[in-house]
This record gives sequence, C-alpha cells and structure tokens, in this order.
Amino acid sequence: MGNTFFGYMIWLPKSKLPRELDRFSNIRSFNFSGNGRLAILSADLQGQNDLFLISSRRDRTRRLTNDLYDDLDPSFIPNSNTIVFTSNRTTDSVDTALKQYIKSSPNYNLFLFNLDTTTNVVNRLTNTFSKDFHPKAQDENNFYYMSDQRGIVNLFKYDRQTGIYSQITNFNSSIKDFDLDFYNRSLALVTTKKLNEDIFIINNFNFQRQVFTPASRRKEIQQAKIVTERRKKEPAKSMSIKDLINSRLKEKQDTTRQEPEKPVEKDTTEIKSNVIDVENYHFEDVVKKDTIKPQITKEKPLNTDDYVFEDEAVKAKQPTETFLTRYMKARESSRVTGPFPYTPKFSYENVVTNFVIDPLRGFSMKIETQMNDMRENYRILGGLQTAFDFKSGDVYLEFQYLPNRIDFSARFDRRVIFWDTPRKI
Repeated sequence: MGNTFFGYMIWLPKSKLPRELDRFSNIRSFNFSGNGRLAILSADLQGQNDLFLISSRRDRTRRLTNDLYDDLDPSFIPNSNTIVFTSNRTTDSVDTALKQYIKSSPNYNLFLFNLDTTTNVVNRLTNTFSKDFHPKAQDENNFYYMSDQRGIVNLFKYDRQTGIYSQITNFNSSIKDFDLDFYNRSLALVTTKKLNEDIFIINNFNFQRQVFTPASRRKEIQQAKIVTERRKKEPAKSMSIKDLINSRLKEKQDTTRQEPEKPVEKDTTEIKSNVIDVENYHFEDVVKKDTIKPQITKEKPLNTDDYVFEDEAVKAKQPTETFLTRYMKARESSRVTGPFPYTPKFSYENVVTNFVIDPLRGFSMKIETQMNDMRENYRILGGLQTAFDFKSGDVYLEFQYLPNRIDFSARFDRRVIFWDTPRKI
C-alpha cells in the first residue's frame, strides 16, 4: 500500500495531509484495486452497513449500496472493475428506495457488483443455508472463500463457469482468517490448535483439491429446521380427486408413446348357422391317442469336486457395491430427521438408601428416590421408611410442576407408629 494507511483516516499518495473518514462510525474491511487508485470499504454509517467506493486521488466517496442488508468483506477481482462481497440480502437488487423494515436472513452468500454498470442489480454467486464470507478472487471465474456449510469453517472454491462449489480443506477446527499466494502456491491461515490461535503456512498447496466431509449433527438439525419452516409457509395445494386422476392420466398419456391405430379388416369367413341337421348329422372323429413318445432327458451326474450352489450363482450375478452405494446406505441409516416436538421422558435422578435409628420405631431402613424429565419441568419425589417388623413406617410421595414462573406441588404423607402396651390384669 506504500504510504497509505486505513483506519479512521487516509494518507493520500504524494500528500502529507491525511483525509479523515469521520463520517463512518466503523470500518469493517477494505480492499484496494490493482492500480491503487480506488478502495472499496465496508463501513457503518448511521447504524447501517453498506459498501462505499473512495478515490485515493480525489476527495470523493461514492455509496454503492443503501439498504438494510449487511454487505461485508468486499474485494476487487484482479484486472477488472468488479467487486465480490458477502451479504445476507435476499434479493439481487440494491434499490436505494428500500427503507422499510425487513427481517434479515442468518445466511450470508457471495455477490458480484460491477462498478461500470448503471443498473442497481448485483449477481448472486452462491445460494446456500450457511455463511459464506471472506471471498478472494483468483480471476473472473474462480473464487475462494470461507464457509460453515459442514458445521466447521473451512475453505471452499467456486467455479463460475460450471456453477459448482467444492471444499478444498477439511480441518477439525474452524479457520479464523486466510490468505492465498497463487504464484508461489502457498496458503496461510489462522486457526485454533490446543485452544490457542496460531498462524500456519502450507507450501505447495493444491488449489484444485476436492474434499468431501459430511455435515455435523448440529448443522444437519439447523438445515432440517429451515426446510421444515419453509414447507410450513408454503400454501397447501388443495386438489380434488377428479383433478388428481385427470392430471395423472395426462402425465401417463404424455410419457407413453402413442402408435397410430391400424384399421380393422373385415372378416371374410362365413359364419355357419347354429341349426343342427338331425337327418344328416356327423359325429366328430374320436381323438386318437398320442403316438409321440416323450423324450426323457438323462440327468448328468453331480460333480462333487466343482459343485456350484444356487446362492453362489445368484451372488455372482449381482453387481458389486461401490463406495458411493455403501456411503449412501450409511447416510440413510444415520440420517437426522426432525425437529420433533418435545415430549417429557422421565428418568431416575438418584436413589438413596440408608439406615435410621428412631427412638419410637427403633432400627429401621429408609429408601428415597427422585425422578424428573430432561428439562426438569416435572419432578417426582418418593420415599419409604420401615422398621424390620414391618409394622411401623413412613411413606411419602410428592409431585412438582415447574415449567412456569410459579411452581406447584402436591404431596402425600402417611406415618404409622405401632405401640405395643403391656396388658393389665
């Protein structure tokens, strides 16, 4: 950057006077163009985060976006006037007239904005249920960025020509920041190791690498919850039985190949009358016995040295399983379904047994237990104390209702003391 410094002020080239950026309350990130004449800022102005373009030669600032969405991590694409940034916007428009309150999305995706265009439209690159941020462009078609699509933040690559993104790192801890050197093929990143953040450099890094890792359980539950909420918002399509049958028949007619019907030829055979001539009636010939002798096939003797069982023959004909089929079966067995409504399930919290010496009952045994559900909204307490003669003892049972601000409880107690008095004569 030479003698240029960013913070809340900027020193212009060939000038000793800094330019203060006191308009912004916070500058989140910035990036310079290839020639150093322009800089793109992600800054907060009046409590709203937008993109701003400033010139290093002139005292001019141009506001690129003006809406309630967050626009973060802007950077220039090399040898172009297009910037790539991450945003939680749900539309491709940067209309400055949008001022009403909107519910922001928790998902962040990558967008492109051309500085030479006159339209207020951005081009969307990714569209996932995750946070894609900190993009770095190798050229106009290849972009590298961090994403938590699998639950752990790793490095991803997006190919604009094919529209396919691929994962290129699979660290077991999330990446905090990264930088790429395409000329020397090196990767520098900040990540956590043994609860400490360190800087790591990987030389001869393969930027074309493709890694596939399954999503974490937490991420699968989040994605299932998003899909369930979207399905609930979709209007229910009511269709009568008649309309359903007609649509199915129409689909069947469209998919089947209809051949032209051949014209039916007229029958030229004469139809005999069913009237029986009694005077000149001829009986049918007696069916002769079959003179053809059936051919008896001789069974070959079993080869005990090289006998093939039927199960082995069937298994030999079946195709072998591939890695993909085994992986799909494993994913089907461990697929996360839900979310489901919470149902109270009780479990034992503790069971306590001890011995008690009572002046009235003597030596006795006491058992106490406690049961509650997972969220501890309902609790059941119970206990039993009895002497070894099983004539005296205490029994109590208590139920507590705790899900609300005010707690309720109900308790039952029963005490029995057997006192044997001597009889008087």
